[in-house]
Amino acid sequence: MASRPRLAILGASARAAAQSAIRAGFDVVAADLFTDLDLAAMCPATRVDRYPEGFAEWLSRANADAWIYTGGLENYPELIDQLAGMLPLWGNDGAAVRRVRDLATLHTALLHAGIPFPATRAEPTGLPLDGSWICKAGGSGGSGVWLLDSRAAADRATRQGAVYQKKLTASVGFPASAVFVLNDTPGDGLIGVTRQLVGPDFGAAPFQYAGSAGPIDLPPPVVPVLRELSRLLAGQFGLRGVVGVDLWVGADQLWVLEVNPRYTASVELHELTSGVAALSLHAAAFAKWRPAGPVPCPPSTRTSAKKQIVYARHRLTVPPDVNPGVGASMATAAEIWLADIPRAGETIEPAHPVVTVLGRLESADGERRFSNAVAAVEKRLYT
Repeated sequence: MASRPRLAILGASARAAAQSAIRAGFDVVAADLFTDLDLAAMCPATRVDRYPEGFAEWLSRANADAWIYTGGLENYPELIDQLAGMLPLWGNDGAAVRRVRDLATLHTALLHAGIPFPATRAEPTGLPLDGSWICKAGGSGGSGVWLLDSRAAADRATRQGAVYQKKLTASVGFPASAVFVLNDTPGDGLIGVTRQLVGPDFGAAPFQYAGSAGPIDLPPPVVPVLRELSRLLAGQFGLRGVVGVDLWVGADQLWVLEVNPRYTASVELHELTSGVAALSLHAAAFAKWRPAGPVPCPPSTRTSAKKQIVYARHRLTVPPDVNPGVGASMATAAEIWLADIPRAGETIEPAHPVVTVLGRLESADGERRFSNAVAAVEKRLYT
């Protein structure tokens, strides 16, 4: 393998993983649904219009040494195996994805391990239509989740083959994301946990992922549970590399909601606050290889960071400059900057992502500065 191998990155959005891979020392090519300005500036990037089928044609021409996938592809295990037959996959194969994404299989394994999991049903018989249960039908970032609160919601669940899960509320905790790096030796692969920003409070649809903040300190009783979860995912499910887990964290307990067996949206916050390039660790889990001289990202002195996705409130056309005085990039000394930057003149449909605000919360008023930056971006978009 070349001293600087070429890594192909594909998924709904490739920007964060591409940045991580470049910091780790890889030569990168990428394909996703957006090909935003910052992705196109850092590596050769292609917009795939036929999602996800178009990735096969793109990968056949990518001239890469290996490939990884990001969000959304875990819903297409057959495609993962097809692409893995074309080029070495540094990621979890279709069989592993099927096992861990099957909520009944995951529920049984967690139950035997003593790890809490919300009540889950394959059939709606006897369930109330009062919003105390949710329907889950694939998707990513919460896009395939809705309340079981009406006959129409139940009919949609039947059409889409959803499973049903007891809804957890703010009275018992909050949504969070754990990131692990797993390898052939099951152990404590936990990198950290961040709090999730979810739903209408952040301009997103109900249950839709809108960002992350952290890392956060965990209640002492839940730390051994996460260590056991790490061993379970690596040992029983055979997962490798960077893996994300959606959680609900309470004062003295946590619940596992689902497992995302790939590089997730919250990983870059851990990279920001630790200075580690996660794709270097990910590559070592599959190829027993690390690039020479990985370039870390500048760590935060306060070990806290935040990202928030700005969603379109209505159909809009991207103005010539969506960056109203916000810092240039992660590579600079900026405290707050933009990522996933769309092209001027591009049309964004309602409830679709427009741009991501990222920041290191280093100053005492970092949260206020971050909120002001989000408000300034939205003002620019709509005026």
